[in-house]
Amino acid sequence: MKLRAITIFLAPSSTSELLSLLDGAASFLLAAKAKYSAAGWEVQTLRCATTSFEKWLDCSSTEAGLKELQEIDAAASAHAGVDFLSVGPAVNHYDIVAATLTASGTDKIFFNLPVGMTEDEVPDLEKAKAAAEVVVKVAATSPAKVKDVPSCFRMTITGNVGPGTPFFPGGYSDGSSPYFAIACENSDLLVQAFTHPDAKGNLGAAKKRLNQILTENLCKVEAIARDISREWNDNVMAQMHMGAQLLGSVAYGGVDASIASAAGSGASLVRAYEALGLGPFGGAGTLAISSIITGVIKKLPVKMCGYSGLMLPLTEDLGLAQRGSEGTVSIQTLLHYSAVCGCGIDTVPVSGATSADELAVVFCDMVAMAFRLKKPLSARLWPVKGLQTGDMTQVDNPFFVNCKCMQVAPTGVKPLPSPESSSDAEDEWTLLDLPASSTQSNPAYRPPPPYPADDHQFQKSPFPGQCSLN
Repeated sequence: MKLRAITIFLAPSSTSELLSLLDGAASFLLAAKAKYSAAGWEVQTLRCATTSFEKWLDCSSTEAGLKELQEIDAAASAHAGVDFLSVGPAVNHYDIVAATLTASGTDKIFFNLPVGMTEDEVPDLEKAKAAAEVVVKVAATSPAKVKDVPSCFRMTITGNVGPGTPFFPGGYSDGSSPYFAIACENSDLLVQAFTHPDAKGNLGAAKKRLNQILTENLCKVEAIARDISREWNDNVMAQMHMGAQLLGSVAYGGVDASIASAAGSGASLVRAYEALGLGPFGGAGTLAISSIITGVIKKLPVKMCGYSGLMLPLTEDLGLAQRGSEGTVSIQTLLHYSAVCGCGIDTVPVSGATSADELAVVFCDMVAMAFRLKKPLSARLWPVKGLQTGDMTQVDNPFFVNCKCMQVAPTGVKPLPSPESSSDAEDEWTLLDLPASSTQSNPAYRPPPPYPADDHQFQKSPFPGQCSLN
């Protein structure tokens, strides 16, 4: 297991105050990283997350907001202790989001765009459409062949996501005094638990082993986090520079106990699932296993924050990318699994011809589930410029596992004939009259295609990733 991120949460009152706070935040994050490194833990990224930029940025014009965010990005680049910075939820100023993600000098900046429910208790379709239009606009500037992480993945559409998650782009501050949280990359622990000989075909044993392994590791992570907070708070006023003194005390906010993927095939979630012997990922049994994993996470004896569920990021996991490319999983099934486990629809490439209206409907599905089930969910989709459904992405970046673009909506579906239609409509709309005794005897029946013979032969990506996008 590695630590995906140590994230500090800040509540500036202005851009100038944030620039001052970054100095102390960088010092804190570097000290925290050193503490974990000394204990043998690899820390991948150091991050800052703020309250909504609309509360402290100059939003008088698109140009003014973009200029200040470029200044913030430059300041973050000057600090070795700040790799990425989420400037919180965008509620009104989508223009600044689009401008920032399509401009140069903003590579460290992340956004989240919350979509909620209306007063009528239905998903806010208009808000979803507005957010989808931003996605389409940003995607139009991202070529299919890139070396950087696609700009579309530096923002996410969220439903019911509260403050305090250390994962990006969903992370933001609740406005309180500074605090920090930990995000893990721990799919290797899931593999370790589920590939044990006792776990195969025995879900109870698999659950018990996963609980033991996660408890052991996350309790260690939390113990160090509490030491970090205590030591910083005891010594902050003795710091020589004003940045640390301006930052002040930093509280421990928790660990996001989500199962998050490593890109290599050895740590793939798919390898863990299929080791239990219930069949290929995406088939029957996948939902049950997902529910077991989340059940374990929710009862871990640590202070939890953020999503604390099971993440299924398509382009961050070699096995998921393989199953997605095979058609074993779809956008709909990924969201379906989120009902019992995870964090939504994450890092999914789709056809570049996908419209904002099509994306908005997907976002509404996610929002409906998030609020109906009272859980945090999000969606990151990338309409890849110039590619169609089934085309492979071509990203040369260690954060990314290439896979085929998914289909957002079914194609070739005929509308039902209206009651006023003539009888000729029957010629164009033929219902399958399947006998009750057996579908096999019906000449129109076609069995589903078989799964690949060797379910563990993962597709080799030309650019195997070592890190992840969240």
